[in-house]
Amino acid sequence: MQHVNFRKEPEDAIPSGKEGDDGPDVRKITHVLATIRSPVNHQPYLPEAFPHYGPRVIEAVKRFQAEQHQTVDGIVGPHTATQLAVALRQFEQQGH
Repeated sequence: MQHVNFRKEPEDAIPSGKEGDDGPDVRKITHVLATIRSPVNHQPYLPEAFPHYGPRVIEAVKRFQAEQHQTVDGIVGPHTATQLAVALRQFEQQGH
């Protein structure tokens, strides 16, 4: 028997995404990647938000994953989504 968790996701939860996805979830992911800054070069991971999960988004996600010491696969799964949310909160708390 599987445990089902009905706990509501927090409002600032980052959706999952992968290559080929489109729409508002991808725009939310790419907006975060265009907002937060790399700890390495202090630049955003993307120049702007995109509605399509294509090669530029995959590269940005892979760079974020590498810098966060995560599995580098270019897919925003639960761990990457959580880390993106944490990075966004930290960025906002720094007064940006």
